[in-house]
This record gives sequence, structure tokens and C-alpha cells, in this order.
Amino acid sequence: MVKKSFLVTGASGLVGKYIVETLSKQYKIYALVRSIPDNFIQDVTYFEADLTSDFFTTCLPKEIDGIIHLAQSNYARDFPLQALDIFNVNVKSTSLLLDYAQKSGATHFIYTSTGGVYGTALEPFKEDMQINISSGELSFYFTSKYIAENLVKSYSELMSVYILRPFFIYGKNQRSSMLLPRLIKNIKNGNPINLQGEKGLLINPVHVSDVVELIRECLLINNGTTINVAGPNIFYLRDIAEILGDFLGKQPIYNQLTGDYNHIVANNDIMKKIIRRPLIEFQKGVVDLI
Repeated sequence: MVKKSFLVTGASGLVGKYIVETLSKQYKIYALVRSIPDNFIQDVTYFEADLTSDFFTTCLPKEIDGIIHLAQSNYARDFPLQALDIFNVNVKSTSLLLDYAQKSGATHFIYTSTGGVYGTALEPFKEDMQINISSGELSFYFTSKYIAENLVKSYSELMSVYILRPFFIYGKNQRSSMLLPRLIKNIKNGNPINLQGEKGLLINPVHVSDVVELIRECLLINNGTTINVAGPNIFYLRDIAEILGDFLGKQPIYNQLTGDYNHIVANNDIMKKIIRRPLIEFQKGVVDLI
């Protein structure tokens, strides 16, 4: 029996590493990376590619069963200096991959957007909410992701397309610049944690293994849709810091800032129906990071 084949972009990122390792046990996996990793996975075919190039798809296999497009620009906060990189990686590469997918016979296209397209609100975000991207430091980045979402939707009559909107993914070996690793570092070093208002941001972070399981399940079904990717527990930033402090045996230090805290919480009902198993509780999942 011939194995199905899937292309994973952003294969050297947090989710990419986990999804390549998981899917390679069952499928033929092609991994698109900026540079071949030292600890590459056997039986996975790696391609070095620059997603800002107009021709990066020419090196890819002639036929593919699906694409998991995880790659995104590393310069989200560097607008306007890196505006072209943000656009080329987030928008242009998505268009080129959609064209490649359609011509290569793909049945599935999974695109990772961001929960940031919603902004902030007092109620949990649902997938059918109207998107109204607010101005600010990340508005260009969020706009580029939302443009790409609409490009993906244009292909919904040609293949099963899934748009994933992640909310604060965390897991082992995550980049030190991300939220939870930064909190851990600040607590360890005795650096103050900035809190907007009394308790800070309200979020429901999701463990990387839940993200991988969602993607794996999406490859098995054909009714594409938009999915919020978020965890089962809702915490204020102060609550998260206290949990991390208990694990580390060190009391966090806080810097109270004036102003109201924001809510960036997702309704994850659709995700839970697709995964069909309990999501990982934060107190259990965060052990991977400690």
C-alpha cells in the first residue's frame, strides 16, 4: 500500500518538529526548512527553501496528498522595516503553495493563522465572529495572516481547507522569546513581570501535542473549516506566573502597570469535537517547560 505524502512548511519550528515526528510514523513526509537541522528525522525528506522566493515550489515533489503550512515570518514586530518579508512569507508563499497544492493533486490544505486576528474582547472568541483588526504594532502582521486566510478559503471547492487560529502554544524546546519561556526566565532570575491591571492578560494557552493531534485528525476528514486552537484552562497572567513559581520554588515579582487588562480567550468547542479526547491541562503540560 502506497503511503500518503504530506508537505510540512515551518518544519523546524515548535509545532513543525512535533508534527513531522508524529506523521512520519504513518506517512511520507516532506519537510520545508530554512536549513537542514542537525537532528533530522530518518525517512523524512528535507528541502531547504526561502519562502520569499518566487520559485521555491519548483524543488517540491510533483504529487502531494496535502500541505500543512506552518511557516510564518519571523519579523512580526519589525514593521515597517521588514514589511516585505512579512508579506512575502505570510501571503505570497501561501498563494504559491495553494497553486502548487491544486496542481499536485492535494486533497488537504491546513493553514496556521493566528488568534491575534480577533484583537481583544470581554467574551471568548468564536470562529464566526467578524474580524476587525485594530491598529497597533502587530496590525500589519495580523492583516497579512487574515489576507492569507481568505486566499486559502478561495480553494475550498477544490480541496479540504482548514484554517487554524492558535492561541499561545507552548511546549518543550520552545523559543526563549515566547510568552511562557519568558515568564519562566523572569521568575528564575528575579525579574519583575509586567501586569496590565491587577492580574494582567486573560488567556487559555494550548499544549503543542494538542495542536499536533488536531492537525492529525484534520488530515483524516474532509469538511474543512476554521478552528480556534486553544487550551482547556483560562488563566490570568498572574495566575500562570504563580503556577510557574510553585514549580520553580520561587515567588514571582510583579510590576503593576496602569490600565485595564485584556482578554484573549478562545472558544475551543470545534477543536474539542475534532480531537475527541480531553485537552491537556495546563498544570500537567507546563511541566515540559520547567
